[in-house]
Amino acid sequence: MRESLSVPPVKLKPYTGCPACDQYLKYRWSLYHPPPPDAVLAVDPDGIDNSYYWGYGPDVRNKRRAIVRPLPPSLTDRIPLELFEHILDFLRWETWDLYSCALVCRAWHHHSQRLLYGRVVIESRAGGSIQTPYHPSFALSFSSFPGLIHLKLNDFRLNSFTDLRVVICGLKNLRELALIGGTLVSRAGTTHPTVTAGFAPVEAPRLRKVTLRLEQNLFTKLGQWMTSTEICDSCTMLSLWVDNRQEEGPCAESILRKLCPSLASLSYRLCYADSWQHLGVLTCCTQLSTVSLTVRVNPMDSWQGLVTAFHEILSHFSSPMVRTIDVRIHMQTPSGSLSTSAHPNCDFWAIDLRLVHALMKRPLFDPLRGANLTVWHDGPQARLTCDAVLTAEEMERRIRLIFKPWDKHQILTVEGYDEEIDEAPTGEVHDVDGEEAQSSEDEAVLAPDQENESGAMQTGGALYFGT
Repeated sequence: MRESLSVPPVKLKPYTGCPACDQYLKYRWSLYHPPPPDAVLAVDPDGIDNSYYWGYGPDVRNKRRAIVRPLPPSLTDRIPLELFEHILDFLRWETWDLYSCALVCRAWHHHSQRLLYGRVVIESRAGGSIQTPYHPSFALSFSSFPGLIHLKLNDFRLNSFTDLRVVICGLKNLRELALIGGTLVSRAGTTHPTVTAGFAPVEAPRLRKVTLRLEQNLFTKLGQWMTSTEICDSCTMLSLWVDNRQEEGPCAESILRKLCPSLASLSYRLCYADSWQHLGVLTCCTQLSTVSLTVRVNPMDSWQGLVTAFHEILSHFSSPMVRTIDVRIHMQTPSGSLSTSAHPNCDFWAIDLRLVHALMKRPLFDPLRGANLTVWHDGPQARLTCDAVLTAEEMERRIRLIFKPWDKHQILTVEGYDEEIDEAPTGEVHDVDGEEAQSSEDEAVLAPDQENESGAMQTGGALYFGT
């Protein structure tokens, strides 16, 4: 019997995102950019405010806006339709303006409709209203949109997991899926057979980007389906929220292990206490280039707890091509605990940072081009030390000492927070602009590697559902 030759895996190109959403986000961000310094705002010679147009305002529907003097037909009839269409193209993301343009004439209506429905948002008629059951044909209706490549379901409720599976499999060109705030109406009302490998149909989509934050029951069923089929074998971008370690943690880790051969970008948010201890699954992700992690640390462990968390996080990286690392540390105080750590401020200078620095100097991190570190607090704020109130600047300075090898290469960005003053501190607070309150013994602890150195309904469309 002839042995078949094994085919080496083909490296997938990273998914660049939904074309419609990328253009929309780029446009929205451009609105916040100041104009060029040499820009001159045009002023109408007749003093007319050209930012107004004939029609309804988006917020005030009971009265019309100011009527701007229209051009006479003798001029408008001489303007080529192509010029009008070119102008309308610049209004692609101005939904309210396109609504008005669609009412001008048949030609404008046709062109405006084409621009309007490249990105569709379907919302409930009133926020906070009672969610009524969806129509039985709701799930099947998605197969009518074969060109849809991006689907986002927000704050939704499903009768069964089968409906979600029908929705996904009905969009054969779907590449980007975001499911946020989804729940099943009844946990015990319906039963679902165990999902087996190959359960997804042949024409099921091959997802490239997946974002999940779901209720535990729905999350478990979806994770079981994803890991037993090929629907996510081409996924290169993954974003996961885990709110409960025991209920959702195993499912999230199984999804990561299934997708790790193709993952190039990972956003992993662990929203429970001491979540930094559960990042061992990162060792499976050997192709990552962009990593965003959100974990929670107990501030009662003071700076030693932070250093230990940083060491644990860095020790699990295994990708030799990582270029961007974003770590967000949320300081979360356990319920019923004190609001101030029992550790004194001077303990920081006695921490041995050599192991953390050795991890950063590994050749594994040579391709790194940017590291962002944010330390923030969740809920009631607690102080890291018992005898000092730290400012954001002092906190940033200490984090830079912890990440000194990366700080020397100028690839480090740090953000801290100001601790609240609830009582007069008994010790001295370090001033970032002054000299460090550090003895010769402290300097010996930081040596040798911490020495002082200088130095839509169509292809490309997107569809959103929310309440």
